[in-house]
Amino acid sequence: MTIGDWEYVVEKDFFDNTELNPQTNNNLVGKFISISLDDPKDINIIAKGTRNAQGLFYDVKHDVIFSSEHGPQGGDEVNIIKNSKEIVNLGWPISSYGDHYGYPDFGEIPKNKEKYKRAPLKKSHKKFGFEEPIKYFDPSIGISQTVSLNQDDTEFLIGAMGNEIKDQDLGIHYIKLNKDRNKVIEHNYIPFNERVRDMIVSDDKKMINLENWNEFEIKYPSTFLGMYQFYVRKINTN
Repeated sequence: MTIGDWEYVVEKDFFDNTELNPQTNNNLVGKFISISLDDPKDINIIAKGTRNAQGLFYDVKHDVIFSSEHGPQGGDEVNIIKNSKEIVNLGWPISSYGDHYGYPDFGEIPKNKEKYKRAPLKKSHKKFGFEEPIKYFDPSIGISQTVSLNQDDTEFLIGAMGNEIKDQDLGIHYIKLNKDRNKVIEHNYIPFNERVRDMIVSDDKKMINLENWNEFEIKYPSTFLGMYQFYVRKINTN
């Protein structure tokens, strides 16, 4: 369940009200959860301190979740959540590489001063006992879907829905991890000048291109139901 920048962050009882606090374990606000298929009431918190997760990829082989998350003004994150007996804490709203909207001009948004008292957005996660993102973007890119490209799940594409090419929005980010999946060893940006909200990769992890697009469409017809825009136009030359 996402939390975003809800206005109750500025309320004096925010951290006393444990039913609204993403840092406490007695609620599902700002949490990643698992739900048992046998018993829907069997719910476990996997991670907490999340602001607004957008893309999720579950690596079945290694039992790891890759998540892309919207930061506030800056600070979009890519997080790796490993299966653990302990709840992984991603830090929101204590730590973030972004800032509250309107920073640093508090004159426009007076409530920012109160927000920083209760949600300080420290520029370190590890220092305050939280999990560091494996990658963050400042300025934000309008981060979106996360898809894996190879069988080892060490190469990923991440969509960007923002509005500025100069900020590496409107395109796709390629990220390659080391074998231990704890460090980014390569990062490239592919501009499209289009907002990328969702991406699809075939089951065998082959990228879709002009040569095999028709084959993919036949194999996954439901994928295209209700879609109103294509970035590839097919022309029948027969």
